[in-house]
Amino acid sequence: MNEPHKPPIYRHVIEQLVRVCREGQGQMGARRVRNGIWNQNASANTLPKQHEINLLLKRLSPEDQAIIARLPADQVVTGGFETLTTA
Repeated sequence: MNEPHKPPIYRHVIEQLVRVCREGQGQMGARRVRNGIWNQNASANTLPKQHEINLLLKRLSPEDQAIIARLPADQVVTGGFETLTTA
């Protein structure tokens, strides 16, 4: 069975999405969690919810931070997949 030919731009877009998920914006939330601080500008007075997340992350062990860090990274991958399948 012949597969439909996809133009080179299609492959380029997918490669860029994979790169962004693995190295770029897709890792921003995961990096913050692994570093133990979600928003360095948050305080109890300014952005109190994000400050609470900072306090929580600081209490976690590096192993637990790594587990939590997978959540935002996985969501970026899922969003990329959903974009491709609905386009």
